[in-house]
Amino acid sequence: MFNQKERVGSLITVPTHVTTVTRSTSPFLDFEPIALTPNPPTLPPSCLRICPQRGGYAQVQYKRNLPARGFKPWVYMVGMHAIMAYGFYKYFHGVREQRELSREKMWSRLYLTPLLQAEEDRDQVRRYYADQARAKALGIEDKVYNSERFIRPTFAITPSNVTQ
Repeated sequence: MFNQKERVGSLITVPTHVTTVTRSTSPFLDFEPIALTPNPPTLPPSCLRICPQRGGYAQVQYKRNLPARGFKPWVYMVGMHAIMAYGFYKYFHGVREQRELSREKMWSRLYLTPLLQAEEDRDQVRRYYADQARAKALGIEDKVYNSERFIRPTFAITPSNVTQ
């Protein structure tokens, strides 16, 4: 029936008229499976129109060859990181400046407190003497212990012997 060859060290026999061997080139397979397709010596004319030509059909172009819009992704990443680094730089320098200003404000208040207290005391003394002059001009004399209202006297108990 068929003229058969035997492979060395194998029990598989391959018919001689099977000549076309196609190999899969899938990137997901670690091995290359071999598919055997029968190729009889004479093909009927009706099969010649249906069967693929020798070597197979040309590949179908399913992708459009359009240029990519915009920059490459790494350019966007570098730009984003540069903008963020500049923002962090300005932020931390601003925080440092605010801290320095608050420290300066605190120390200026500490140093100005005696001056402000003295100014307040001078203002109180000026008001007191102005009030005394106004009362003297009107002829009103205020006595501290001369009041119409009764005030209960307060007594404090003190020790009779004071030891030192």
